[in-house]
Amino acid sequence: MHSYFSSTYLEAKRRFLEAAATANAQLSHYPINPNTPELSIDLAFLPNKSAIKKPSCLVISSGVHGVEGFLGSAVQLALLDQLGSLVKHSSNHPDILLIHGINPYGFHHRRRVNENNVDLNRNFLEEGEFVGAPTGYKQLYHFLNHEKPAGRWSLFYIEALYNLLRFGLTKLKESVAPGQYEFPKGVFYGGHQQEASTQILMNKVYPLLQNYESILHLDYHTGLGSFCDYKLLLTKCETPNSVHWYQQHFDPTRVESMLGEAIVGYRSTGLLGEWFQERLGVNRYRFATVEFGTYHAVRVAKAMALENQAYHFGAINPARKEALSANLLERFYPDSNIWKRSCLTHGLEVIRQGLHSFDHQTSNERVDHAASSAQLQP
Repeated sequence: MHSYFSSTYLEAKRRFLEAAATANAQLSHYPINPNTPELSIDLAFLPNKSAIKKPSCLVISSGVHGVEGFLGSAVQLALLDQLGSLVKHSSNHPDILLIHGINPYGFHHRRRVNENNVDLNRNFLEEGEFVGAPTGYKQLYHFLNHEKPAGRWSLFYIEALYNLLRFGLTKLKESVAPGQYEFPKGVFYGGHQQEASTQILMNKVYPLLQNYESILHLDYHTGLGSFCDYKLLLTKCETPNSVHWYQQHFDPTRVESMLGEAIVGYRSTGLLGEWFQERLGVNRYRFATVEFGTYHAVRVAKAMALENQAYHFGAINPARKEALSANLLERFYPDSNIWKRSCLTHGLEVIRQGLHSFDHQTSNERVDHAASSAQLQP
């Protein structure tokens, strides 16, 4: 299983395109900048030409948060390699759309954000909505964003403990994680306009999905939760009935809804999934963030803050800057065979469950049709 994991973005991209071509997928490439054509969002479309039911589509995406793309890319590569076995038990499987490397710059440069320091999962907004920052974020700005070269030592843990005692965990999450649109060099910056990657998904992927009556989108992420554990994080758009659908078709202990007490997830603005759900509807377009845990949240936050500091303000020497970059990579892509094996196994299992959800839908349609026909009999 470890053979599906890549060590660089360019390697991951090459292997994805080769595997997609072998699977006879229809390929599309969308560079984020004409000056860097090698950095592109790549789509592989696998239509089920023999499908007889209403049109449906399974979407698997990776790399919204750049450096987190290594796991999602591995899952996509494994899916392409094992496609036959994954769909053989599916009587009428959906079309499959794979979106590889939504943030190719961050993926390539081992950053979580894109070329403009934008967190793309805070960037799916309309003109006029890119405004302000939570009051709590402003209070925590100098803790999160040190405007000086990164030194050999850091007081991050001491400062984190102080702010935890001062504000409490809930307020800290509500102040930091939702996204901010005021400090371009700060962490969790959502931008001041729609980024190139955002526009590609809005202008290329959205029109394609409008053709379907049923869509399930699984977006792979890492960095939140316990090591090797995973959750399916739902958006705040969901209703009690739609949440029940996920609990029926996936492991209900893994499903986390914003309607209840969030353990891993948190409310944010400008989310990819919510932008699509607001336009397609929660019962037509089902979206879940498949989030795999790595390290404790404070260690992850420290890695993000220090890497961001070194990127914008430098470090005492190149070795220190590289060390902070490597530390960020480790926090989102652990160098652990146990982690890789576990996450890949569970990542594919989620896809199997997603495919079976379409079979269940088809079965229900047949039952409904049979019941309707019976009622028409004289």
